[in-house]
Amino acid sequence: MKNSIFTLVLASTVVSSAASANELDVGLRVGSQIATDTSFDALQDSNYLTYSTLQIGYGLSGSLDGLRLFFAYDSSTIPSQERLLGQVDLEWTRYRFMLGGEYGPTLWNHIKPLAGVAVGYALQDLTVRAQDVRSDFTHDLAVEGFLGLDYVTTIAQWETGQKLNLYAGGRLGWQMQTEARFDELDSDADDEWSRVNNDLGVLDTDGMFWNLGVGLSFAF
Repeated sequence: MKNSIFTLVLASTVVSSAASANELDVGLRVGSQIATDTSFDALQDSNYLTYSTLQIGYGLSGSLDGLRLFFAYDSSTIPSQERLLGQVDLEWTRYRFMLGGEYGPTLWNHIKPLAGVAVGYALQDLTVRAQDVRSDFTHDLAVEGFLGLDYVTTIAQWETGQKLNLYAGGRLGWQMQTEARFDELDSDADDEWSRVNNDLGVLDTDGMFWNLGVGLSFAF
């Protein structure tokens, strides 16, 4: 009896793989990250950082079935925050441009457990308002690894074999980024404050992240 159940499950998985095709997809994700380093306390009292992501991916078939390559653009912002009893106002923004890949089998035509990695470029911008307005930006390397689970269902199918799929799922992972040093705060003002060499030190945004997302994929 156990062998029969195993055979049915295996057959279901094989049929799903045999019917696979190349897929082009686009999706949106919303998530949160915990910045574990104390340097993040300079920006806000909470260590939680929210972000949104746009992803464009390409799923492969054949011998590489289950592998998806993707480009992701995400942005996160900490709006104006008063620090030092209101004497200084800080505003921070981060943009990331990531290339990555994820792999996982599609089980029972709907469930896809997966694991993935991504590497890319991060741009951070910091604005400081005190006697005048100063800003600085950094260029950083970002790397992340994650586990995920997607649910996929077909919402349209053509006689020629193409399909339009809807997917939804989540990711849980860890992201690392080179430390950002804000030591060149530029100002257009010409006064004593503007001539001071302002070095605010480094910002470390490494930490765990999670997100939820939905998207559409076109299988052809």
